[in-house]
Amino acid sequence: MPRKNVRERKHTAAIGEISLTDQSLKKSCDINVMMAKFAKTGIAPISNKSPRFADVSNVKTLSEMYELSQIAQETFQELPAKVRKLMNNDASKLENFVLDEANKEICLKHGLLVQEKAPKKPQPQEVVIVKDSTTKVVE
Repeated sequence: MPRKNVRERKHTAAIGEISLTDQSLKKSCDINVMMAKFAKTGIAPISNKSPRFADVSNVKTLSEMYELSQIAQETFQELPAKVRKLMNNDASKLENFVLDEANKEICLKHGLLVQEKAPKKPQPQEVVIVKDSTTKVVE
């Protein structure tokens, strides 16, 4: 039964321009075609990809992440211009810059890294053996 009052869509492309839309996938992406197939067969479309599950209860909201990004950008801008220039004024290059051993002195000088203190060696402790009447000496 043909549907009434259905307006036919017109597709236009500028003359001389190549359309980037792949029309060969038109039917496989059309929800109406999918639902008609489901009504006919009773089988829903199945994805080839396996589902992914993750605990996202600790993930921050978009606004919190945006604020964190802004704080990081502002903090990066507070670095001296000479240091920022070494990273082409790109905050995303900061991590690799700091992790590079060749830049250790610069990072220490400008407070990006803190000098590690050598761990203290434990002092040997004196052990005293006390003999009492219940102690048996085995020779």
